[in-house]
Amino acid sequence: KYKVYIIDEVHQLSGAAFNALLKTLEEPPAHAVFILATTEVQKIPATIMSRCLRLDFHLVPQEILEAHVAKIFDKEGVKYTKEGVSAIAAAGEGSVRDTLSVADMCVSYSDVVDYESVLGVLGANDPQMIAKIALAALSGDIKGAVSLVEEAASLGKSVQMLTRDLTKYFRDLIIIKHDPGCNVVLKLPNKLFDAAAEIAKSFDSVTLMRALDIFSGIEAKSRYSNQPKILLETAIIKTATLSGEELSDLIAKVTAIEGKIKDLELNPPQRPDYSALKKMLTPTAPVPEAPASAPAQESVPAFDISSAKAVDALPFDVSDAAVNAPPADLAEVTAILPQEIRDQMTKLRGRVLGKLRNHPLKMLYISLGGEGNDTLMNLKDGKITIVFKKEMDYNYCNTPRNVEELKKVISAEIGEPVDVELINCNESAKGALSASDIVKLFAGAEKININRGGKY
Repeated sequence: KYKVYIIDEVHQLSGAAFNALLKTLEEPPAHAVFILATTEVQKIPATIMSRCLRLDFHLVPQEILEAHVAKIFDKEGVKYTKEGVSAIAAAGEGSVRDTLSVADMCVSYSDVVDYESVLGVLGANDPQMIAKIALAALSGDIKGAVSLVEEAASLGKSVQMLTRDLTKYFRDLIIIKHDPGCNVVLKLPNKLFDAAAEIAKSFDSVTLMRALDIFSGIEAKSRYSNQPKILLETAIIKTATLSGEELSDLIAKVTAIEGKIKDLELNPPQRPDYSALKKMLTPTAPVPEAPASAPAQESVPAFDISSAKAVDALPFDVSDAAVNAPPADLAEVTAILPQEIRDQMTKLRGRVLGKLRNHPLKMLYISLGGEGNDTLMNLKDGKITIVFKKEMDYNYCNTPRNVEELKKVISAEIGEPVDVELINCNESAKGALSASDIVKLFAGAEKININRGGKY
């Protein structure tokens, strides 16, 4: 004789319990047999699994369950219909135990086990009502569909169950649309299948797919909602307002765009040849050498913008062809400027970058030249002008937030409120400044003492 121990849902045992069981499994009594049952085999420790013989059980096909239930009914003398037995087997979902439990309840509920009596035992929704709600929603009859939902709710039907059944029905419609002989898989009663086939023929696949997508999303949300009925009604309204023509037009437009993109990939446009234009714009006159270095600026003990003086004129002709060639290279422009102005610009730029080095907006420091980027800075008439070589740096700094931050930082460093003007000198920029424009702009740079700043 054997003693058989069946431990169901064994994966729920604690670690200590598994350790105790392991000792028994390592040295099992000769008369004992342990059967460990679980639906989550991945949670069983490897030490336990290695000492067991694993047998995987699978769901029983619906046809076998139907034959088994019919055999029992015949033996017990129970009257039944084929549709009723199919509904019982479908409710069992592949489990023999669940199928027999439903069959037992149906025998107690009615003298004849038919389709309607099985639905009554299960508390399921009437398939004909599900079909009517789906048809009304697809046809744009919002009032009719919502009224049917109200009727089902008044009969005590679960709204979550109603949403699930509608989602499944739209799935059935899509399958029937593409495979009219699919009832071998769906196993619907002939009357319900014929009605579903008529509905599937009346609507295009895109509309049915959109409806399924809408109800699938609502089904997931309704499980955690306090107002599942509102979610269901919203899904009905969305489905009812779908326009097949609009969807077809949208698909056609997307297809046309994809075709154009593919053509561009296969035949990319030729880049225009600007070599002739560049040759015409290249200046022939030699660039004048920069003047000798001006005397070193005397140190001013205190910073005072009000006493600033401006350079009246440049020691060369800014209308010369050398500086009229667009657009300008900042390094070349810097080389043309007088030494005095260059010194002012270098000091100003150095103090501003020094203040921004540890600023929270790190990109301001990088865009203004902290990582080798080219920029020029000029102070004139209480306004800081910053010229950018790279359009990316200009675009980053030229936002309301960053401009205000620059004003605050520079004003604190200068000790007086100043305005900030940003200029894009990139050759691709619309209206980019030429060299002569920048030279004229920087010609009147104020003589300032930038060695002492304000408090930031």
